[in-house]
Amino acid sequence: MKPLKLLFLIFLFLSVAGTFYQVFFNVPQLEQIDLRNRIVASRLTETGHSPYHYKWKPGDSQRLLNRREFTTGFSEMPVTYTTVSPSVLLIHQPLSKFNYLVIKNIWLWLQLAFLLFMILWFAYTSERGNEALKIWVLFTGCLFSIGFAWHLHLSVGQFYIIYPFIMTLAFASAICDKKVLKFAGGFLAGMAILFRPSFAIFFLPFIFNRQYLMLVGALSGVATGILIFVLPYIILWEQYLDAMKFWATYNILGGGNLSGLSTPQWLPDTVEGFSPSEGSPFRGRIENTSIQYLFFKFANIELTSIYLTGMLFLVISSVFIFLRKRLFRLSITGIFLLGACLVIVSDFFLPAPRMPYNAVQWIFPLLLVSMYFKRNFNYINILIVSGLVLNLSSVWWLQYNMWLGEILIFSGILLFIKEDDSELVKSITA
Repeated sequence: MKPLKLLFLIFLFLSVAGTFYQVFFNVPQLEQIDLRNRIVASRLTETGHSPYHYKWKPGDSQRLLNRREFTTGFSEMPVTYTTVSPSVLLIHQPLSKFNYLVIKNIWLWLQLAFLLFMILWFAYTSERGNEALKIWVLFTGCLFSIGFAWHLHLSVGQFYIIYPFIMTLAFASAICDKKVLKFAGGFLAGMAILFRPSFAIFFLPFIFNRQYLMLVGALSGVATGILIFVLPYIILWEQYLDAMKFWATYNILGGGNLSGLSTPQWLPDTVEGFSPSEGSPFRGRIENTSIQYLFFKFANIELTSIYLTGMLFLVISSVFIFLRKRLFRLSITGIFLLGACLVIVSDFFLPAPRMPYNAVQWIFPLLLVSMYFKRNFNYINILIVSGLVLNLSSVWWLQYNMWLGEILIFSGILLFIKEDDSELVKSITA
């Protein structure tokens, strides 16, 4: 058996075993705290309460209780744990009507379905007849799926897997010949801006490379999103922006120190028929890699949003200078890779915590670039695979090793984009 196949089978086994453990043993006992937070906040949007400032009290419906605010002492703060935009809360409304035990299972299987779809689609779409490339795609997906970022994402019920899934659908439409599908892909990606405003940076490479049809689709998606998610809910957006001002300061302090506050004795142990466990078997250092927090932690410098924006501008400008010879003549593969990387890198410069589960977004550019891995390792492959390995979990002897892994992945993808990739998509657009 060839070494690549053997390696793939080993990681496939680990991936399946880890997923089986998560689905049937780990997640069922957990509250999935971030999912609970979004569901409660979504329910609050229908009750007339502010999802960003509401404080539960005895006698209120348990459907509106987020136990985490009391077990961590956060109930003393002027805001809730909710940091997602009103658009994200609104799309959760149909799901929020179910009992939370049902919601937990639905969201868990949706996350798994999103990841499996992306892995299988990229494997199927890779060059026909090239078994090695298909194995590389599957190997990348398996290696990613046993990493700490993905298991933490499942454990807390995070939302970030949505964004690489949307990018995958947009890419699938972009490589089709039908104009209506290209427009639809742009429309879908444009709608994502309403879920996460920083997603707008994704479209910079499309502007540089005159992808007008997808850009028109994106503008149409934004306009539609404003009509659906913004204009009818202006007050919600005002509350959201007000809460984000608090989070910008709170993030500088690294989350503050609330350990001295005790959990109220009247807090129910069982909520909606579920008594959650506090711990997760998939442990690792949950390190905040926000640039704002890191500057305060290591240099005692408080960065405001203006400075963070300026630093992000410098980073993006440096990337554009590095790619200057190819920036305006990228293939569709290069356009999507660069757009995805800009979105992910911009996370570090937001005035909010940046946790390991954010790294789940790398799955889209990782699967896309793995479609073109060569049979023999070169320096690009080594950088990317090394970054993936460093992202498997935290290690005691190296602080912020997962952040270092992300830097290696980003560097490898940039080097890949810089190469002459004009012929890369012939095999998948034929």
